[in-house]
Amino acid sequence: MKRRHGFCTWTILSVGCLLTCLRVVGLTDTVTLLYTSDMHDHLRAAANGVGGVPYVSGYVKQVRSQRTDVVLVDAGDVVNKGDYLPFHTRGKTMYDAMGRIGYSAAAPGNHGFVYGLPQLLENTKDTAFPFVCANVRKNDGAPFPMKPSTILDADGVKVGVIGFTLPGAAFGKAGCKALDLNGTAAALKKEAEILAQQVHLIVAVGHFPNPKCQKLSALVPAIDIFVAAHSHQLLPQPKTVAATGALIVQAGSNALYVGHLELTVDLDTRKIVSHKNNLVKLVHNSVPEDEDMSRWISETEKALLPEAQEILGTAGEAIPRNRIGKLYARAIRQKAEADIALVNPKRLLNGFVAGQSIDTNAVFATYMMATPEVVVLDVSGADLIRGLGRFKNSKTTPAWDGFAGRLDPGSPVGQRLLDHDLTPERVYSVAITDGMTRPASLPRTFGFKAPKGTARPCDFTPVDALCSYIKDLTASGAQVRATP
Repeated sequence: MKRRHGFCTWTILSVGCLLTCLRVVGLTDTVTLLYTSDMHDHLRAAANGVGGVPYVSGYVKQVRSQRTDVVLVDAGDVVNKGDYLPFHTRGKTMYDAMGRIGYSAAAPGNHGFVYGLPQLLENTKDTAFPFVCANVRKNDGAPFPMKPSTILDADGVKVGVIGFTLPGAAFGKAGCKALDLNGTAAALKKEAEILAQQVHLIVAVGHFPNPKCQKLSALVPAIDIFVAAHSHQLLPQPKTVAATGALIVQAGSNALYVGHLELTVDLDTRKIVSHKNNLVKLVHNSVPEDEDMSRWISETEKALLPEAQEILGTAGEAIPRNRIGKLYARAIRQKAEADIALVNPKRLLNGFVAGQSIDTNAVFATYMMATPEVVVLDVSGADLIRGLGRFKNSKTTPAWDGFAGRLDPGSPVGQRLLDHDLTPERVYSVAITDGMTRPASLPRTFGFKAPKGTARPCDFTPVDALCSYIKDLTASGAQVRATP
């Protein structure tokens, strides 16, 4: 640790005497703030050569070998939307990995509550670093079992960390609620007042996006830095809030980046004198891998979920996220023995890299398994034509298999499906994935309701279907391609 006095000079001229004086303006010291957010179960090293927990850990180890003033924080959404093992363990292995990395403090995201509050507490109890959250309340009035803040020592600089999170759908299941913006501001202000005389720097680590952090800063000007999250935004340079001078930083998602903010702090005024930020992209050939972490992940996976490592086949070409839906539709239609399959594009997460050896985990990581049902409905061709004809962009249009056709966004609503070979009078068996089978969403999505009791549940998930399809391809000597 190096502390420095700053000086300013002035000159006094009196009766033929020139006097130069020195004035001490402050004792300064440094803090290195490393930050992540929205890692979303990206436990393994990524197949495309960028990101993954072993590279988060490798970079952190590298910085710690060079600096003694490191504080490492995470702003939430550790779980969901990623690898098979953390899903299988209800998030536990991700939190265990964070403990091995040696985080200093973290806040829970809205996804942190998806398995319920008891599971969240089980996941975090052995991490050896605190999870902090100031703005969540239990519905029964009991105290929320996480501290609102903590004080860290960055080689002599005292850093106060306050946690907070965004309201989300999972809170109801967890018996909790997160306060609104004004309530959150009041909770943060209370903690900031408690910390003000104990620390040199106050950092709010929260699962709020950048614009909401700007609003919070105006309401809680005592906070020096906000580590933002939720929107998966990359902020190459900190956003400075004009009214307060607070810095807002954010490092994207999916363990692709680590944010690295170097700070010089005036210990007397407790203000940031200077800062330098870098978003470090975790490219595998330029950032060190933590080989011990990779080994631990592989061994834990082999012990708890060996099927995740089963090799199914090989990708004969790059299949990006926007093309893998077609592959799912083909696999689901065949496994369900249906005429047609429709796949919700909002559940698609990743694709395959050309030449990738595809194991079960790689398939699992392409699909968000929130509500993984597949059902078969009997739908008339007329309803399909009208329903699919309501869509106008590829982000919301279901991927399909079992008929030909194309969408024309410029055509009238309900008439956008062109050049199709569907017969209006025919009744088709249609396999539909989760997010498209709920009674409330069917009218909005397709413009019709399935008769009550006619939906036939399948005994497999979309991931099951694609795994089986890839196995069959491999058995026939073929590789996996987006088009057959």
